[in-house]
Amino acid sequence: MPNGWRITPVGKFVDLPGDMPGNILLVDGKAVVNTSGYHDHSLNWIDLEAGRVTQSLSFDHSWIGLTQRGGEILSSGGSVDGAKYDGIHTAKIDGAVSGFTLPGVKFVSGLLSGTNGLYVLDIQGDRVLLLDDSHRVLATGQVGYRPYAAALSTDGTELAVSNWGDRTVSILDAKTLASKGKVIVQSHPTALAYAPDGRLFVTNSGANTVSVIRNLSVSETIRTTLDPYNRIGSTPVALTMTPDGKTLFAANAGTNNVCVVGIENPNACEIKGYIPTERYPVALNVTPDGKRLLVATAKGYYGPNAGMGIDLSDPKIRGKDLKNEFKYIGEQLSGRLNIIDIPDTKKLNEYSKLVVENSPLGIAAFPDAAERKQIEEGAFAKIKHVIYVIRENRTYDQVLGDIPRGNGDPSLTLFGEKVTPNSHKLVNQFVLLDNLYTDGEVSQSGHQWTDAAYANDYCEKQWLLEYSGRGEVRSDTRLTSSPGEYIWSQARKYGKSARVYGEYVDVQEDHNSLESETIKADPEKYGYSASFEKIFARDGRDTEKVADFLREMREAESTSKWPNLMVMALPEDHTHGLSAGRHTPDAMIGNNDLALGQLVDAVSHSKFWKETAIFVIQDDGQAGPDHVDSHRTVGLVISPYVKRRILDSTMYSTSSMLRTMGLILGTPPLTQFDAAATPMYRSFTAKPNFTPYTLEAPRVDVDAINPKNTKLAARSAKLDFSAVDRADFGELNHILWEAYRPGVPYPAPVTGR
Repeated sequence: MPNGWRITPVGKFVDLPGDMPGNILLVDGKAVVNTSGYHDHSLNWIDLEAGRVTQSLSFDHSWIGLTQRGGEILSSGGSVDGAKYDGIHTAKIDGAVSGFTLPGVKFVSGLLSGTNGLYVLDIQGDRVLLLDDSHRVLATGQVGYRPYAAALSTDGTELAVSNWGDRTVSILDAKTLASKGKVIVQSHPTALAYAPDGRLFVTNSGANTVSVIRNLSVSETIRTTLDPYNRIGSTPVALTMTPDGKTLFAANAGTNNVCVVGIENPNACEIKGYIPTERYPVALNVTPDGKRLLVATAKGYYGPNAGMGIDLSDPKIRGKDLKNEFKYIGEQLSGRLNIIDIPDTKKLNEYSKLVVENSPLGIAAFPDAAERKQIEEGAFAKIKHVIYVIRENRTYDQVLGDIPRGNGDPSLTLFGEKVTPNSHKLVNQFVLLDNLYTDGEVSQSGHQWTDAAYANDYCEKQWLLEYSGRGEVRSDTRLTSSPGEYIWSQARKYGKSARVYGEYVDVQEDHNSLESETIKADPEKYGYSASFEKIFARDGRDTEKVADFLREMREAESTSKWPNLMVMALPEDHTHGLSAGRHTPDAMIGNNDLALGQLVDAVSHSKFWKETAIFVIQDDGQAGPDHVDSHRTVGLVISPYVKRRILDSTMYSTSSMLRTMGLILGTPPLTQFDAAATPMYRSFTAKPNFTPYTLEAPRVDVDAINPKNTKLAARSAKLDFSAVDRADFGELNHILWEAYRPGVPYPAPVTGR
């Protein structure tokens, strides 16, 4: 996969029309699965014997909740953004569809049917409602922050609710919804399941664990991760158990497997093994006979989204409708239902070995220990200052596809050497990385990956809703933040100084978060550049931001006190499309390139150059086509200790860059993902070259303004450029292509598996 991990899924697969399944029900011998991701929100009936979808119903907006009540299937919906979506959809088993809303309820998460009525989780209101069959509210109970899922005890007297952003589980009287207590568990609790003996199991998606609750307290904690250090990343999000109550299954969404847990002993659970799945398993169930495990996965396969590599003679492709457009990264997502025979001990051991082998090798991917030591001691140890530059939304082919010695497709290059002369000169003077991939799909998750080597389950589920225009669950940093460290907080934790220029993670790039004002009230107190933020506030240009940064660097030259880590956002290459009166895409990307060149020129002529490394990456690659993979991106590494004029085609990812910076700073991995990523040893040398870099002047007018009264300006005017990634990227990509490739057909997608 683009992040360097492998998948080796087992069993039988059923393609779903949409992505990000919410839940799995078993109804009359069939599986019912709802999809609630970027595209095709739907309710699907699957014949498990034939392995196919027999009926599919579409909704404008659905989410994770799914339950059966009488002859109806109910699924959750709603939106906080004013759109009139039904809060609850109802579908008769015979196919009739309707829905209803509840006063004051904007967004529904979990749904659960019981003898007392229908339990509805109002995630935005932090409460649970009990409805009768006429949808009248019988009782209301307040719970913790952002309730996610609910479960009834085996005797039906207690209702448990997981509080996604609260690290708690609320226990309520099932009839009155009066509180019986609140149990503290671990980060981001999600799925719940009661065992026949009364134990309650809860997945903690931000902690790699399952909490076992008995008598309103945690009696045991189960680690679902293979990682012996329990670094975050496994993201257990779903639970189910065999009908006999002896085996529990927990879906590790982050590492693409199901953890199998023996729970027969009421005093001590036992990890039995792991079952490999497709990417991001999010829902589970077991057939009533206890013989088959059902796993719904969210992210399917990725690959090239345009360009060369398409083989029209391939029988898998021949005859398919190849639309005249490359696939936006959200459209590439595919959900599937995986039907797996529950393995015996021998088969489970085989599966477990596959799961272990699917993880990348990390440092061991560079096998020459002597050379590794030489680089660590002769290069990494000599670097005292790391500058980390994060830019916006470009693929490799869009910018560097015109470089002959790299694996590029020049027909897809919109912003080549004429627009980005400094980027081209830098990769030719230092190292060209043509096999580098972003871990995130879009900015909302991409900035989490670039800053923390992880995007939590809230982020992975919400960007799909937000970017598809459906509106997400609003939250604050209790859910939007990584449950682990960010690169700057990790550096400070290990005694390094760190300063952040514009990379505000209190807002988390989710566009609708309930923003924390703590940092904004006094940025300098928290290590953020206040003047840099003022430039951002007035939509300043990247050259202004770099000038502000260099002013601080020159002051530091007089004191010799400069931070060990500096994280800088330079997002102007995002562009405003062809919006009338705004800078042209060439001007914005050209100015972003100029800013980067100014930064490297100034640093390389400063007193700090001999002890500095500069890392540059895009937060994601969603903004364009690439003939290798939609995640492949533009990245640079610049330092006296970086090899000169080489091509490094090692497969790297965002996490590789973070791990390399961690090795330089002397900090441990942030998560399982940078721990397993391949560090960039091949790009470095223990023999430094202190020759400075000389700035290339712009070859386009960086102050050029888009004209008014053009068709593309009119189309751009309909897009939302008030913040990063609010614009419809499918339309923006079309506009950019038509502006820079007039008369050339839009790139056709590459279809395959």
